Amino acid sequence: DHGKKANTIATRFRNLSAFLSKQGIQMVKRTPGDNGLLDRSDTPREERKQNIDKYSEDEINAMLSVANVDEADLIQTFLRTGARDEEVAHLKWTDVDFRRKQIIISDKPEYGWIPKDKESRTIPVEDGVLLKRLAARKERQSPESPLVFPNSIGKPDMHLIRHLHNVVRKAKANGFDFEGEVALHKFRRTYASMMIAHSDLQTVSALLGHSDIKTTSRYLAPDLQKARAGSRTAFNGVGD
Repeated sequence: DHGKKANTIATRFRNLSAFLSKQGIQMVKRTPGDNGLLDRSDTPREERKQNIDKYSEDEINAMLSVANVDEADLIQTFLRTGARDEEVAHLKWTDVDFRRKQIIISDKPEYGWIPKDKESRTIPVEDGVLLKRLAARKERQSPESPLVFPNSIGKPDMHLIRHLHNVVRKAKANGFDFEGEVALHKFRRTYASMMIAHSDLQTVSALLGHSDIKTTSRYLAPDLQKARAGSRTAFNGVGD
């Protein structure tokens, strides 16, 4: 019902193969004369995921055009920090340093939460757009809360994706078509792809809170807009 059937079958096949191997049963033949149950060519394969891993500027602007002020605050926070879902859900006002123009991701023992890999980090937000929005949000927040994005009972909102889905529904109702999946994690890839144009891989990796720089490299989605622009000029020296 959800996702891709071929990928589900491939995943379950791997799990079954791992289970049976512990019982001494080999699922796949490693060589033509092997005693495996299946030829390697008959092994279920995953369907390659379409490489659409970041939001385009048009998609972001389409969201912002229909978002209410609270939804826009959330979108801008994810976009301009590259933070994970739970990091935004547990973000407190004490983590927002308006004077130094930065946001701190840190442990929240009062909620029994720690960042992934137990690593705190500081994210600069120098352009002022996000800080301006957050200052206005803090001013109008009622009832007051230590959290920037609390749920209706003042706890960390662990269902922030619902707000994004609501925005996307409104954008689609206005005739906008999104390419690829819609997810909060996709903002991390968007952040990485935008920041790498103005920074370096090691710095962007630290900003995302990755312990391995190789993970960050997988976040850098191809930019088709840049590719199209490049295709108009890259071959100017070649005759037609």
